[in-house]
Amino acid sequence: MSLRAAQVRIYVDADMLGLGKILASLRNDVTYPGDPGAVIHMRQRPPCPVTSPDVLDTDWIPEVAGRGWLIVTRDSMITQNRNEITAVRENKAKMVALNQRDAQTKWGQLEVFMTQWRRIEALISEPGPFIWRASRTAMTSILLSKCVDHERSPDWLGSLGFGAAPALLAFAADAGALAALGGQHVGVASLGRCASAGRPAACGPARGDSGSPSCS
Repeated sequence: MSLRAAQVRIYVDADMLGLGKILASLRNDVTYPGDPGAVIHMRQRPPCPVTSPDVLDTDWIPEVAGRGWLIVTRDSMITQNRNEITAVRENKAKMVALNQRDAQTKWGQLEVFMTQWRRIEALISEPGPFIWRASRTAMTSILLSKCVDHERSPDWLGSLGFGAAPALLAFAADAGALAALGGQHVGVASLGRCASAGRPAACGPARGDSGSPSCS
């Protein structure tokens, strides 16, 4: 009797290989890096095109996203991984990241996945790019634009000799104030407002207040 081909819909990332193998042994629509393929419920799942857990994110994300599969991974500072966020956006990938605190063990990963299964399954048919964070109690959407932009320093920071806005704010916090912008005293809170506007040159004393800067 010939077997019908399985339709893979979910790819479990290498950082949760144990969970991937558990799910793939129960479902024919789940695969993982290095999956040799299997017959599950009378359906033949082919070997995974990502042949090793060692394949780089920037290589496997386009492959998986191009097939329309939902990626299940673990949230390990994912919002700070610029290369992965860029790969998700450029390839219109669909991703669910299990909360790191809840998903430290295979049992914890399975608990989160099964608790949120109906919501996770509903995302399979949604268009990418997107990232959702899943915990035992909630599903939260991550803004991709915020993930990229929060690491991008305004151009003027380079002229001050700082590589990123957090470094500048840390310096201001230690000093209590920054007195190098046009000779004006700028407090930490005001510096944050000006930095977020991306134009410190426009910051000067507010009318009637020689000590508080205003961003216009």
